[in-house]
Amino acid sequence: MIPRIVLATILAALGILQSPQASKGKPTITPYEDKDAYEVYAALLPHVDPWSSSIETQIVIQREITGWDECTRDSLEIKLGRKYRKVWEPVLEDYARMCRSSWQLLPRFPIKNPIVLLPEQDESTAANKEWSWDAFYAKYPKARGYVSLSAVGFNAKKDKALVHAWFGCGLLCGRGTYHFLEKKNGKWQPAEVKGEWPMMVS
Repeated sequence: MIPRIVLATILAALGILQSPQASKGKPTITPYEDKDAYEVYAALLPHVDPWSSSIETQIVIQREITGWDECTRDSLEIKLGRKYRKVWEPVLEDYARMCRSSWQLLPRFPIKNPIVLLPEQDESTAANKEWSWDAFYAKYPKARGYVSLSAVGFNAKKDKALVHAWFGCGLLCGRGTYHFLEKKNGKWQPAEVKGEWPMMVS
C-alpha cells in the first residue's frame, strides 16, 4: 500500500490531485537553504534520472515541495529490518518532521548539469491543466523527464539521510520511492538498508 503522503506527491506531480494542504488554502512556503540537503540531492539525481550522468542533459525539477501537516513516522509506511532501526529511526522521524512543512528549492545544486526549477503553476508543469508531455519536451528538449523531490530527513550527525524522489518521463513512464543515503569519506552515497517501503512504477 502506498502511504498517502507518497501517493499525494506522485499524483500532484502528475497533475491528478492537489495536495492536502493546497486544498485548505495556499501553504506557507519557506526557502530551502540546507546546504547538506543539496549535496544529498546531487548524489541522488544520477540514481533518479539515469540520463543525468551526461552533463548535456537538462534536469527539470519541481521547485515547490508541498508539505502535509498530518505526516508522521507511521504514515511513511517504512518497515525497517531490526538491525537498521536504531540507526535509521531518527532519520525517519526527522523526515516526517520536515514533510509537515512546505519548501521552495533554490538553485544551489552542486552539479554541472543545467538545472531548471519549475514553479508549480508554470505552463510546462504537470500541475497546469493544459500540461502535456509533448509540450514539456518541446520546451525542454534536452531534458529526459521531470523530477519531484521531498525535503531531506537527517540524523543528528548529518551523515545519514532519507529522501523521496519521483521521476516521470511519459504517460506510462515513471517511478518513485524512498532513498537512503549515507556520508562516507565526505561523499554521499546510497546506503544498504533492508526493509519494506512503497514504490510506485507507471
